Amino acid sequence: MDRLIMWVLPAEFRTSHGDELIDMLDSSARPIRDRADVVVAGVGLRLGRATRPLLVVAVVGVVGSGFALVHAIANLRHGVTEVPDHWWSMFIAAGVACSLFSAIVLSFAQRRAGAWTSIGRTV
Repeated sequence: MDRLIMWVLPAEFRTSHGDELIDMLDSSARPIRDRADVVVAGVGLRLGRATRPLLVVAVVGVVGSGFALVHAIANLRHGVTEVPDHWWSMFIAAGVACSLFSAIVLSFAQRRAGAWTSIGRTV
């Protein structure tokens, strides 16, 4: 399983730090959390410089779909309680949720990748 998790990391990172990382995962006191950290950092490292533009798009999506949802709710007779009854407002609400989730995940992945990159430089 650890080899599959390590696959998420870029090849050059696996080559230079792979054995140490597998030893760390084998002796971890928090195995699930540490493996999740490796996966999130690996996604951030693989996305590299593309993370920031994707994060900007996700944030713009949150703001834009948030304004659209506020406008949709203002035009509903009974407000927020009526959103699930209208297909068009549900798509807008789903857009807000997906954009917000993407922004949070990309932000976290970017931060973890930055931390891992700085560790890789000092070792």
